[in-house]
Amino acid sequence: MLVCLAKTSSSHGAFLRATEWLIHVLGTEDAELCLAFARRGGDKFAGIRLESAEDELPRLPGAITVLRCTVEAMPDGGDHTILIGRVEEVSLEQGEPLIYFARRFHELSQLPDKVDQGRVEWLQLNSESLTAPSFGLL
Repeated sequence: MLVCLAKTSSSHGAFLRATEWLIHVLGTEDAELCLAFARRGGDKFAGIRLESAEDELPRLPGAITVLRCTVEAMPDGGDHTILIGRVEEVSLEQGEPLIYFARRFHELSQLPDKVDQGRVEWLQLNSESLTAPSFGLL
């Protein structure tokens, strides 16, 4: 799993010290929770209920997917650190994922078959499968 974390992020130091972390996929009802973690500065966990499992990593209750990752590498990416994690465990629950695209939230089932914005070709959906998006940027 690859995540790019801005070096100016208030949580940057915590990720550099971590040997493992969780990635949560939130459901469509969790847009406000997503925004709480997206804001700059402040305590991102203030007022947020967390659970703890045997690994003692903080878990968000209600996430539809949780990926437990261990550090594989952390190469420098200029103004970002690239976190590369090996997925060690996956937890799946029922639900539709919350998707943030083109500066707003979407439900996968409500996206059009193809969103053409700039030179980005987005999702193509059919009744049986999901074709991976292809990006033709710059």
